[in-house]
Amino acid sequence: MEAIGLIAEPQTIDFLAEKARTCDPARTLLFVPPGCGVYGPLRRFRTVKVPSGAVDRRTAVRALLQAFPNADRLTLISRRETRSMPQAVAQQLLSDRSDQSDRPGRSASVPQPDPRRYQILVKSFRRFGCLRRLVESIVSLYPEARILVADDSLGCKEDVIPRDGRWVKDHPNVTWYQLPFDVGLAAGRNYLVQKATAPILINCDDDFVFMRETRLDRMIDVLDSAPDVGLVSGLVRQGREVQNYAGRFVWSEGSGGRRRLRVRLNGQVPLRTPAGTRYVPTDLGLNFFAARRDVLLRARWDEAFKVSWEHMDHFLTLHQLGIQLVYTPDVVVDHRPEKPAHYVAYRARRQEYAGYFFNKWNLDGPPAHGLHRERWYPRDKDGEQRLSSAGRPQTTRAKVKPPNVVVCGIGHSGTSIVTRMIAELGWHLGPADHFAELPAVRAINDRLIRSPRHPVPQERMRELLQSLPEPWVIKDPRFVHTIDRWIGVMQPYRPCLLWITRDLDEVAASYRRRGEGGPGAEVRSRGKTLTELWAMCASAWEAWPWSRVRISYEQLTAAVGLFRTDRRPGTDGWVAEVSAIPKAA
Repeated sequence: MEAIGLIAEPQTIDFLAEKARTCDPARTLLFVPPGCGVYGPLRRFRTVKVPSGAVDRRTAVRALLQAFPNADRLTLISRRETRSMPQAVAQQLLSDRSDQSDRPGRSASVPQPDPRRYQILVKSFRRFGCLRRLVESIVSLYPEARILVADDSLGCKEDVIPRDGRWVKDHPNVTWYQLPFDVGLAAGRNYLVQKATAPILINCDDDFVFMRETRLDRMIDVLDSAPDVGLVSGLVRQGREVQNYAGRFVWSEGSGGRRRLRVRLNGQVPLRTPAGTRYVPTDLGLNFFAARRDVLLRARWDEAFKVSWEHMDHFLTLHQLGIQLVYTPDVVVDHRPEKPAHYVAYRARRQEYAGYFFNKWNLDGPPAHGLHRERWYPRDKDGEQRLSSAGRPQTTRAKVKPPNVVVCGIGHSGTSIVTRMIAELGWHLGPADHFAELPAVRAINDRLIRSPRHPVPQERMRELLQSLPEPWVIKDPRFVHTIDRWIGVMQPYRPCLLWITRDLDEVAASYRRRGEGGPGAEVRSRGKTLTELWAMCASAWEAWPWSRVRISYEQLTAAVGLFRTDRRPGTDGWVAEVSAIPKAA
């Protein structure tokens, strides 16, 4: 008998729902963290609540053995991996206390620094969806991390914290501070530093996402190994590339008796800690950094800056105080900016603070900062960064702008799974829900379907697309009905249309399994039969004026079936292994 454990995650629930269709409820447990909804085929499984927000392998194995003591084999299924083991191996895993990463409450993904030594600070404003995504990513990797959140989004007594914000506020790892409306980024960060108690503070923006390369232990390793270093910043991933924002300040004479500031990339070969973490001295780094609390108490943010310029101003202050700064290319955080309309109105105030910044530092203009164009690929095959004589990273990668993507297909065709896969490759989903759909896009499409003769809300559609960071991916089964009315608005972006097809009998069966499709023998969606919907997809495909790709759901699942996910980890990590390639029919 095989016992199966399904490990749910809020952002991958659709993937798990598809995976769970072949599982027997009589021998399956579903592990559900806080904030993760269970629907459709997942409702038939016995659930185990996970209060900590993350499931480690040891806890899941223990629960499976208690529920199914006669099982001769245990299998754990999550988005990251599928791991199968005999019961003897599972018993050995529980008895082996030397495996620190698998102890209850700890994540097996990354090494866990002592949670008493650090706290994570997040200043947030009107981006509750981003904030929830950040907290989910933190607790999935660092289940014991303590997170301090300062929010100044509420402008009047009638304002309420939306659902995503309430989820963060109620999370056991989070301490929430509600500040007066629009006190600003600088004031909020100073407040968090005052409230923090740990000796090391990790500063984050609310649109960051932690991933396996976000190794807090390496930042702390640098601070422990170099006592004279007060702050260590990491790198940021933008889409598919990792960018280096660090550099040295170079001063020169400017016009009108003022100074001119330029930031140059430091081409120094990285130093190493005894544990092997690389770090490079710098004057400027990211707003993603680990710093000693006493350093941040000395070098406070200037609260005259509510937004914009506070980043450069703070690092200039650190430099002026003589605090040694470094960055490490071994720690990378993912940056997924989102700019909803109610946020952009307050974010776009850069010019209001430019004059104050120039006068404070006696500058004749903005600093010359070309580092946004530099690309730093953390490791080559030799494990070291290759530097040219000019000190810049050498790379032969072509800079190709990835296209925006519109995913179209009949409901229950696998569009959610494919959209999530595209997002994992670096495309931006925006504030999407668990169906990988933007509620704003869904609302517009519902309006167009209900009132086909009413004018198209083009201005609202344009604002929505402008608020999404590129490259974006948008998915909604309602595009089958409305895609022709979006073409004019999408002209500046010229996105690629991705049509996901699936056998209509399988689609109908999927509708019936979820109790959808209406009464009668023939399944319908929004008044149309599946055959009519398929014909509408074909018409949209023919009318699409730009690039287009069609993928069969059956071919996609067959391709996934080529790979084994039960391979044991080796020196190259968890790598899928091709087990068989079926012959073409």
